[in-house]
Amino acid sequence: MICICCVAITNVFAQQHNDNTQGRNADDKNTRTATVNQRNDDGKKHGLWWEQFDARRGEPAYTAFGSYDQGLKIGPWYQINEIGDLVAIENYRFDVLHGEVKYFEQGTLVCVGHYRGLNPSYAHDTILVVHPVTGEEKLVSVPSARGSVRHGIWRYYDGRSGRLIREDDYQVDELLYSKKFGLTQADSAYYQLREKSMPHNQPVHYKPPKGKGSSLTEIQGR
Repeated sequence: MICICCVAITNVFAQQHNDNTQGRNADDKNTRTATVNQRNDDGKKHGLWWEQFDARRGEPAYTAFGSYDQGLKIGPWYQINEIGDLVAIENYRFDVLHGEVKYFEQGTLVCVGHYRGLNPSYAHDTILVVHPVTGEEKLVSVPSARGSVRHGIWRYYDGRSGRLIREDDYQVDELLYSKKFGLTQADSAYYQLREKSMPHNQPVHYKPPKGKGSSLTEIQGR
């Protein structure tokens, strides 16, 4: 299902490109195919890019695709591992992580978090910070060289059941609180039943075609 999702995302990029170019190139047969990995007149990456990264420093190889604007990553970027599973959806601004991010294990959502990207055009950027108890608001100056900081709620899920297991609240990379979610007896029974009902836990019963032998030799000999 994840592979199908990734193909659908790619088709969306292609359709967006076609819609933008169809008016200008109505007679061009190539307008049905999205143009990827292009550079502008200044040699900077621009538009949709598809990039492959080899394994290094203990990290597995992966493929990423998303958009560049004048050499800077912008908007959603998708990461896919070597077997085609979606492993991450990250959002960018100014070529740094900004906004919601999602991480997956074996195609299952395990984390949703939030980054605040700092503006590299300035030496320092300012972030609004709210006191968790008093509600007092203040602006905090942060060196832009840090790139991005965790800022907001981060939620972690059990990959097997989808159950929320922990919630962290960050402001400018500082952990304000962390809460773990345990299971009540009712919750435990519910998730056990849910786990049993999942497709990968269903027994497979093979039944030979009616009127035919059950062995491959018998079938081939007919």
